[in-house]
Amino acid sequence: MKCLNRHEKPLEEAGAWTRVFGTEGPPQEMAQLSIYTAQICAEAQVLFDSSERNDEWKYSLLEIMKKTTAIDRQYQSWIDNYSISETWRYQTVYLSPDDALPADGMVQIHHDFYTAYIWASCRSKRAHLHEVSLRCLSLLGCHSGTKDLSSKLKSLGLDENLLTRLKGIIEDMVSGICATAPFMLGDIDLVGKLALEGKRIPLAGYMLLWPLLVARASTNKGSEMEAWINRRFEFIDSEMGIRYGRLIVNKIKKEPWDLS
Repeated sequence: MKCLNRHEKPLEEAGAWTRVFGTEGPPQEMAQLSIYTAQICAEAQVLFDSSERNDEWKYSLLEIMKKTTAIDRQYQSWIDNYSISETWRYQTVYLSPDDALPADGMVQIHHDFYTAYIWASCRSKRAHLHEVSLRCLSLLGCHSGTKDLSSKLKSLGLDENLLTRLKGIIEDMVSGICATAPFMLGDIDLVGKLALEGKRIPLAGYMLLWPLLVARASTNKGSEMEAWINRRFEFIDSEMGIRYGRLIVNKIKKEPWDLS
């Protein structure tokens, strides 16, 4: 998380545990994707900070886009595989409006809070990856003509309508994070009903902080969704004793790709 937040390249030791625990299984696969994502974000940040704006710089940005597209296929494969798994799949239900629920009333019920967290982790990392992708496209758009950019995207086998597709993926990921939050915070029980006496697990609230931070970064300033996410941070602070919650609410939002 630290490397993703700061766009720093993970240390070699970051993946050392896989040699002990292996790489098979949803958490292990997601950890590997996290490392790849952090590496790409670190490479992208070097280009964002560069004072050079020459052809080599443009080509490097396009190569980042190519890498993000390749990793995105792995995220989608993970989602496709485990959304039908007996243990890892979730159930989506729609409930009447309540302050604990997203505005659309959509919530997701998971096997337990840990599986819910892995899903929230997947969505937050995929969303952040594509906020970085959008930053690359924005920079390329500023320094290339529209036709020139489209032809370069095509030459790398990338969709010329990539902008629209990436925004759609981010929106879906943010929606999924918000739909998982009520279950992780104990507002929804295992049968998908509002819990009369919510079972609060502070660790679940702590684990939800980063996914919610990513979700908030991708929402419009002043929107209803941003306000709801901020209330979740305050809830994690006041009801679950995780003091970082209110600190995040007071943290000034930067660009969606910049979580530092």
